[in-house]
Amino acid sequence: MSAHPWVLVAPWYRWDRPAVPGAGRGTAPAFQKFSSDTYVLDFLANPQHSLRFEPGVDEVQELHYTAAPKILPPAALAGKITSLFPTGKKGQPGPFLTSLRPTGLRKIYLDTHSRHYLVVCELHCDLAGFPSPDAREVCQAGLVVRRRHLSYPDSARAEAQAIVKDLVAVDRAIAALRGAAPGADCGCGPSRDQTLATRLRSLFKTAAPSLPALEETRAGLNTRLAAWRGRAGAHWLLEGWIPGDRDRIGAWGLVEDEPQDLVEAWSPMWALFADPARPDHDAAGRTIFYGVLPSASFDTDLAGKARFDDHTTYEVRCFVRRHDPRCPRGAAPDCRGELVWSRASERYRLAPPFDLLGTSNRPVTIQLPNLAELAAQATQLPIGKFSPIKIIQPQSLSPKVQDGVCTSGTMGGPAICFISIPLITIVAYFVFSIFLPIVVFVFGLWFLLAFKFCIPPQIDFGVGLELKLEAAGELGLDLDADFNINVEVAGVLTPVSAATLNTELKTTLAGGFADAYGFDPGDVGDGLADFSSTPLKGLADVGLEIEALPADVAADPPVRGNIEADVHFETPVTRMGTRA
Repeated sequence: MSAHPWVLVAPWYRWDRPAVPGAGRGTAPAFQKFSSDTYVLDFLANPQHSLRFEPGVDEVQELHYTAAPKILPPAALAGKITSLFPTGKKGQPGPFLTSLRPTGLRKIYLDTHSRHYLVVCELHCDLAGFPSPDAREVCQAGLVVRRRHLSYPDSARAEAQAIVKDLVAVDRAIAALRGAAPGADCGCGPSRDQTLATRLRSLFKTAAPSLPALEETRAGLNTRLAAWRGRAGAHWLLEGWIPGDRDRIGAWGLVEDEPQDLVEAWSPMWALFADPARPDHDAAGRTIFYGVLPSASFDTDLAGKARFDDHTTYEVRCFVRRHDPRCPRGAAPDCRGELVWSRASERYRLAPPFDLLGTSNRPVTIQLPNLAELAAQATQLPIGKFSPIKIIQPQSLSPKVQDGVCTSGTMGGPAICFISIPLITIVAYFVFSIFLPIVVFVFGLWFLLAFKFCIPPQIDFGVGLELKLEAAGELGLDLDADFNINVEVAGVLTPVSAATLNTELKTTLAGGFADAYGFDPGDVGDGLADFSSTPLKGLADVGLEIEALPADVAADPPVRGNIEADVHFETPVTRMGTRA
C-alpha cells in the first residue's frame, strides 16, 4: 500500500511531452470530444481516438454590435441602410453590424448536437519518476462541476469596466497587427469597426498605434487592473451545486477549493483498464480515470432556474479518495479516506440548444405525407382507424371561416376529437410556410431567408447580375461608394454604376424571393428599397447559391456535402521507448 502523496493530472497523451514525467506535473484534467453515440466503448478500445477541438468551432463566440456606417451626400446611395440587422444590443433602433469574435473560452455542445465529452485524468505518486499507484487503492473517483465569479463592491464596477474596455481594444489591435482573424462577420454589412478606432484614439491620440506602443499600454492596463483588485478587495468565489432535501432541487453555494467533506453534487469516474491482449494499449501501466462531462440536468433551484445554462462559465475538478485500509471494502465511498483533487480544468460554457453549428451536426429528415396516398386510404377503413390521437377538450374552441378568412369563433361545451398524425404534420408545415415570409417581411429579417431553400430551386437571378457582381468584386469596388464601370453581358458592353447596380439588386431579389416564398414582388421591392448594395449583395450571394442547386428531386442530391468532411481526429502520440 502506497503512502506517498498523490496528484491528479491530465492523461499522459495530453502532456506537452507525452509520458515524460516532468511534463505531466501541473497539468489539469483533459476534455475529449466524440461524435458517436458509442463514445464510451470507443474510448475504452482506443483512448486517444477523439475529435480534435477546432478553433472557432469549439470556442465561444462573443456577439458584437457596431453602428452601421452612414452613406452621406453627394453619394448616389446616400441615406440608404448599410446593414440587414435593424437594432442594437439593447434594442435601440439601428441599423447595426453584427459580428462574432472568438473568446478563447471552450464551447461544449450538447448531446442533441451529436457531440459527447469525457473528462479524463491520470493518478500519480508525487515522487521522482512520477510512478502510478495501483487503481485498487482508490475507493471513490468522481468529478464536480463548479462555477467561479469575481466578487467586488458595486462601487468599484465602473473603474473596472473602463480598464477592461481599454484592454479589449488593445488586445484586438494587437491581434490585427499580428494577422490574427478578428472574428467571423455575419455578412450584414462592411467590416468597419468605428468603436475600436475611437477607443484607440482616446488612448494613443491615433487610430493606428504601433505594436510596441500597444504592448506597453497593455502591460500598464494589466498593472492597473491588478491594483484595482487590491483596492477593491476583489476575490474569486467558487460555487458548487448543493443538492437539497428534495430530489432534483438544489442551489449553487460556496464551496472550498479542495474540501475533504464532499457536500456538492458529483458525477462518478471509472478506472480505465488496459486490454490485456494489447500491450500497447494507452492505459497499459497507467492509472487513468474517465467520466462523462454533464451537459444537461433536470435539477433546478427553488425558483425553477435550471442548474446549467448557456451563459455561465463552468470548470471541472476531479477527485479520488484514497482507501483507508482500516475500513472494509464496500460501495463508494466506503471510508473517510483522503480526497485528492486535481487542478481546475479549462473553463467552458455550454452551447445553447438552438446553436446553429450544433444543430447542424445532427441532420434530420421529415417525410411529409403523400396527399394522393392519403386520398386513396381515407375511406378504406372504419372511422377512427387512422386517427390515433385523442384530444379531450373541456371547452371546445371552434373558429368560423368565411371566404377563406377566419372571421370569428365560438366556445362550446366539452368535446373529444380524434386526429391523424399525417394531418398534424401537413398543417404544421403549412403554418410554417405561411408565417416564415410574414416574420421576414414584418420585422425586416431578410437574412433568415438564407436558412431555408428547396429543390428544385425557385429563384432565377439571371446571368447579367452575376457577371456584374463578379466584375465589381474583381476590381475590389466598395458597392456603396460611387463608381462607373463597363461589364460585358451577352456580348454587349453594359455600363454599371452604384445606382443602377443597387436598383437591379433590389428588382432581382424582389422577383426571386416573391417566387420562392410567396411574397408580392412590389411589397418585397418596397421593403428592400431602403438598403444599400452591400447588404443586398449578401442576399444575392445566397440566392445565386440556391439557384445553382441541382433540380432533380427524385435523385435527392447531397446538397450539404459530406457532413463528416470537417470532422478531424486528434493525432495519436506514443510513449517514448514503448511504441514505434
